[in-house]
Amino acid sequence: MALEFAREGAEGDDRYGFDVQRGPEGIVLDWAPLVIGVARDVGDGVPTAVVSLRFHNTLAEMIASTARAAGERRVVLSGGCFQNKYLTERTIVRLRQEGFDPYWSKNVPPNDGGIAVGQIAAVVREPGRR
Repeated sequence: MALEFAREGAEGDDRYGFDVQRGPEGIVLDWAPLVIGVARDVGDGVPTAVVSLRFHNTLAEMIASTARAAGERRVVLSGGCFQNKYLTERTIVRLRQEGFDPYWSKNVPPNDGGIAVGQIAAVVREPGRR
């Protein structure tokens, strides 16, 4: 959350590098260029807002690249990281730009609250329950 809030005021498409490979084990993301880029920027005194912007943009780009590598048109965004408004919005934009159909939580929280709703739904659907 601190990194999300640190981005405030920074805008643009800047991002760090990364690599996506599809191999026998599946899709593999190489995070090393991202980590090196963040460390370099911090060491060079780049403002935290810019580092945060680049980090978030890179994550959104990684998601779009992973969807491309997977060859799936429909992409579901779920999990606690999608409580991050900027990451969610940026990812949705990038996925749509690439021709994907993104789905995300609108009425249920994408984190543990969503798990609780799913558990309730599962119990309600059990045979013999009303």
